[in-house]
Amino acid sequence: MSSIPEQCLNEKVFQKLFGHSFVQCWIPRASRRLKKLVKKREKRAQQLQDEEVALINESNRGRLARLLFSLPNFNWMRRARSNEPDVEKVKLFQKTAPTKKDVDIQSNEVQISINERSTFTSEPPSPAVGKIKSTRSDLHILNQQIDKLRQEYQAGKGKHMNAAFIEFDSFANAQAAFQSIHQHQPFQMCRQVIGVKPGEIVWSCLRMKWWERLLREFVVTVLIGGCVVVWIMPIAFVEFVTSSPMVGRVPGVSELPQLAVNAISGLGRALLMWALLEFAPSLMRVCAKLAGVPTLTAIEHFVHKRYFIFQTLQIFLGPMIRPTPVGFFSNIPYLNQQVPKASILYMSYILVRCLSAGATELIQLWQLFLNMTRSKRPGTPRKTYERAFELNVVHWGSVYPVMTTVGVIGKYLTQQRYHISLTFRSH
Repeated sequence: MSSIPEQCLNEKVFQKLFGHSFVQCWIPRASRRLKKLVKKREKRAQQLQDEEVALINESNRGRLARLLFSLPNFNWMRRARSNEPDVEKVKLFQKTAPTKKDVDIQSNEVQISINERSTFTSEPPSPAVGKIKSTRSDLHILNQQIDKLRQEYQAGKGKHMNAAFIEFDSFANAQAAFQSIHQHQPFQMCRQVIGVKPGEIVWSCLRMKWWERLLREFVVTVLIGGCVVVWIMPIAFVEFVTSSPMVGRVPGVSELPQLAVNAISGLGRALLMWALLEFAPSLMRVCAKLAGVPTLTAIEHFVHKRYFIFQTLQIFLGPMIRPTPVGFFSNIPYLNQQVPKASILYMSYILVRCLSAGATELIQLWQLFLNMTRSKRPGTPRKTYERAFELNVVHWGSVYPVMTTVGVIGKYLTQQRYHISLTFRSH
């Protein structure tokens, strides 16, 4: 529950409000500094792991190179056993006479050639070792700072956020509390989420008050409306470039039949529009976080609704309105000519999106290429673990609008056909 007034941020208030179904509650506090230090520590730990793995790989490559370079000097190993008898042919407990290769223990004299002697030289420390020591000292300091801030957080210091996590004794009571209104003042304690995991929460959005959230939602709505207007210019440029007369002027394409030119024009326009519209969902996710959407699922739902309207305006209604925006609704014959063209463009766009989804989600060519290239250079153990056990995030907010638009069009056509059939049958 978010947008809670400051006078209600108390466990006794929630216990009185929800009654016997209330178990316990957690009121989060502002921990921006602690969060920043934890992120810095994670970054330093990753840097330390990268430096250590790089130093190990470099040392191993140097060891293998020295071993490969010194392989021709291993003749003394074969020379030591050249004049000795075979062990399997020697009788049991047979004593052999000392040879010249034996060592005189009493005199403590061992004669070793200069090439066979081990050399011990003190080399200056490499810069990689200095970086590792510096990173370890930074991690030690960060651990001390984080432990101190955690102790202060557990002691109750810090400002409370305008949100609370409440636990109930049963799911039925939680659902009843979720569907009820707990505050007589509008826009307060009205944003409630049930059954959410901690990893799905956008913690930075929990501190917003109700008036700040409304102001941010208004600004985000204006920003998305401005994006709809701004996106008209590049899409109009794409329509002009990929028109049949412009495509027919390209060398090599002008010699093709008109049907092939029209196919290239339609496919190229759909591809370029798909590339332009791919940036819109990412921008809308940023707008959702600015608007104070508390969970990742709600962010995808936010993107789904806005992107559906954005897509319909830019691809379906845009080609009809852009040529003559003033006389669009008054000129009915012109409207009858432009609607089939817009529907053909939209179906081409849907076809390109379906083919791209089949290529990226089903075949996974890019992931296969990364798997083949990364197997030779796996990197750090943490990155190897993440590639093996973590799944890629699927942003459903940019996937469902395409299917939703097709479903809406199909449902409308089915409803019209059913309505016309009933009308003619009744008469």
